[in-house]
Amino acid sequence: MTNEFQGNLGKYRVTQTHAGDWTIYSEFFDENCHSLEGSIAETDAVYIQGTELKAQAEQALREKRPLSILEVGFGAGVGAARAWNFAQTIPEQSVYFCSLELDADLARYALHLGPFADCFKAFCKVEHHNSWRVDYKNFHLHILLGDAKQTIRQLVDEGKKFDAFFHDPFGPQKNPSLWTVEIFQNLKSLTYPTSVLTTYSSAIAIRKAMLEAQWAIEEFPGFGLKKSSTRARPSGRIENALLEKLGRSPIGALRQHPGLVDGKVK
Repeated sequence: MTNEFQGNLGKYRVTQTHAGDWTIYSEFFDENCHSLEGSIAETDAVYIQGTELKAQAEQALREKRPLSILEVGFGAGVGAARAWNFAQTIPEQSVYFCSLELDADLARYALHLGPFADCFKAFCKVEHHNSWRVDYKNFHLHILLGDAKQTIRQLVDEGKKFDAFFHDPFGPQKNPSLWTVEIFQNLKSLTYPTSVLTTYSSAIAIRKAMLEAQWAIEEFPGFGLKKSSTRARPSGRIENALLEKLGRSPIGALRQHPGLVDGKVK
């Protein structure tokens, strides 16, 4: 495993977390892909458990279809690695994991040389112009490369649906265009009635963006130094205390606009 490498968006550095596992730091976004308290534990807590993946798999099995997961932000590949680990507990069921990634070089590194590359060693990997297909046994990983605003629209146009959503891009202060009302509206178009979305962020502007996009949001325990994260469903009851808390804040929902710039301003 190389500790530093150059990607399309600048340099990356593999960083060890306090738990002893690994994450990747992006020079462009000036942020790590995961909590330094532990990338595996964070992924398991916020996404695998947070989206109620076991229940989602059971629902998909009853409907005689694959379990489908959408991840916004492939990054170091931890989400895919932990989803593959989960897939091994349901060998009778097909698992489709679609992940969106802006930097093609980062995706290639994560699959072949990154800290979780061993998880994908036995997989059949096929690289296309703007995607990767990575398959093994009952697990089917599809990495869509490019701007997630466009690839999410592509999925909507194709009529795709997903059971679980791992919303895991770089943070809203660094990568704001993937946290807007418009993004959450498009993601909602990809849901089943029982779908669940989780994200590590509990920012007021993000929760208000989800509300405006007609998601039913709820407080969910945070990981590490974060007191809370956010879970959302296509419909349902929202606690009055949460609505009152958001209503007291003058901060508005994050929206897409021409001045919204990701990463560093050149």
